[in-house]
Amino acid sequence: MTASSRFTKLEHRYHLLFYNTEFTMAKSKNHTNHNQNKKAHKNKIKRAVTSRHPNQKGVDAKFRRNQKYAVQGSLRAVREARKAAAGTA
Repeated sequence: MTASSRFTKLEHRYHLLFYNTEFTMAKSKNHTNHNQNKKAHKNKIKRAVTSRHPNQKGVDAKFRRNQKYAVQGSLRAVREARKAAAGTA
């Protein structure tokens, strides 16, 4: 291989295509949303699943405190009802 010919014909073509920026064309299409809406509706668009017990962060502190005691009272009443039912049965 002589000093003047660094590449074979195939290598030269490859080099021109991928390494030489003079010959690369400008990109014309930047974005398309074609068919995305149809794809989304194919299996229906569903609402986001909500939590059964939503997070109480950011709720009024006084309300949260009262709710805590209300839940404790409800659990105590359920426990006593079960004891009473077990005692009579």
